[in-house]
Amino acid sequence: MDDLFLVDTSTDELYSYQSLLKDVGAVKEIPCFLRADNLYDFYCKLLASLVHNVSVEALDADMSLDEMHRLEISDAMLDRKQEVAVAGNIALEVLFQKLQENNDGWTLTLYTSGTTGRPKKVYHTLKTLMRTVKRSSKLADKVWALAYNPTHYAGLQVFFQALSNRNTLVYVFGQPVHSIPGILKKYHVTNLSATPSYYKMFLPLADVNETMERLTFGGERMDETLLPDVKRVFPKAEIRNIYASTEAGALFTSVGNEFSIAPNLKDKVKILDSGELLLHASLLGGGVPLQDGAWFSTGDLVESTGKNRFRFISRKTEMINVGGYKVNPNEVETVIRQVDGVTDALVTGKENRLLGHVLLAHVVKQDKDSQDAVLKEKIFTYLADRLQSWKCPRIIYFVDQLELSRTGKKVRPQ
Repeated sequence: MDDLFLVDTSTDELYSYQSLLKDVGAVKEIPCFLRADNLYDFYCKLLASLVHNVSVEALDADMSLDEMHRLEISDAMLDRKQEVAVAGNIALEVLFQKLQENNDGWTLTLYTSGTTGRPKKVYHTLKTLMRTVKRSSKLADKVWALAYNPTHYAGLQVFFQALSNRNTLVYVFGQPVHSIPGILKKYHVTNLSATPSYYKMFLPLADVNETMERLTFGGERMDETLLPDVKRVFPKAEIRNIYASTEAGALFTSVGNEFSIAPNLKDKVKILDSGELLLHASLLGGGVPLQDGAWFSTGDLVESTGKNRFRFISRKTEMINVGGYKVNPNEVETVIRQVDGVTDALVTGKENRLLGHVLLAHVVKQDKDSQDAVLKEKIFTYLADRLQSWKCPRIIYFVDQLELSRTGKKVRPQ
């Protein structure tokens, strides 16, 4: 697999670095908007835009025309292309040099996931896209699984990390859950980065895998009840948790849910009395709305755990008002997942005239044939012994699986 660049499991196609360099050099025109309908073609056009210093925007492959129009992207705009001179076969080191230059003249525009409303544009330079990318001879033999949407920040970070070390990239995003453990073993994947929700989907189906060397979590609050299953399936893997956003990229790394603010960042991070996390403009991509001209409100609620340390609690928009109390659904979901027979859970609020909201729980069972009534009673009893009454769901629905967004996160009603 020394020259293997991409394994596209959605099409069963394999692509080498030799073909990548040849095809990037053969590009004659670069669309202003890049879509990942064909992942290999997306990467060729993306790298060609970098080589020719043509700024581009990335769109999700499944984004509908109606969605694009709501983002004020017209049909005519989608057809725009910029002609460029054919570069010819490009040497890999030339491409690496381009990546190391961090040319601020080139930008890649991304769209936020839109979980709190209409998606917003954020543009990144190579400097912000590759802030945490490492290149080393020690990383030359790694195989990365791409479990994130390739047109979102996390997916692009995995791509640039793999590319910078001539690693193989195995595309697993969007693949059927039952196929993931087999794909990871077949291609001897060593590095996997995904949302906690993604891990929850396939871990119950996976046998022991001793090839995996490093796992990272990102995009959502890390559920530490996952760790026993993670260690069972990947006994040799190092585990890390990443705090990142589309606006700022990856900033903090930890083993669990408690993050340390590095000395070079301590003057660029604020935690308000309300618990909301703010980031300084110097850490951000372009086009991000600021408070007081210098600070970005992340919408994340955190808890200070010591000097320059914090723990992620919830998204501000996820908190549910029940009888005047603010309930963090992540906390309730964590307790539900501790119940024997439960694989995953999603807690939401239903409007109620007296209480503001009552809580509903959508639960995925481990055994699809188990009796609903028995497990439901077990969950109610378990929660009543461990949570205040206002944190206990009134209604439980059993579902086959939880819906995930384009970024691989749980879909929460707004």
